[in-house]
Amino acid sequence: MKNMTFEKAFKRLKEISEILEKEEIIDVDKLIKYQEEAKELQDYCKKKIKTSEEKLTDKEKNNG
Repeated sequence: MKNMTFEKAFKRLKEISEILEKEEIIDVDKLIKYQEEAKELQDYCKKKIKTSEEKLTDKEKNNG
């Protein structure tokens, strides 16, 4: 996930969601590929959110 930002990852997750919602018949291999990509993106976003929360908490502790 080099050169990935939260915004890019979130946007791609939305794109995958839209693709899956629109396609009635989808190849199983494509489905697996989308699922794996979505999982990686979701994990990346969760990590970024957690890191941001920790930084904010540390900042509050240091300023409080």
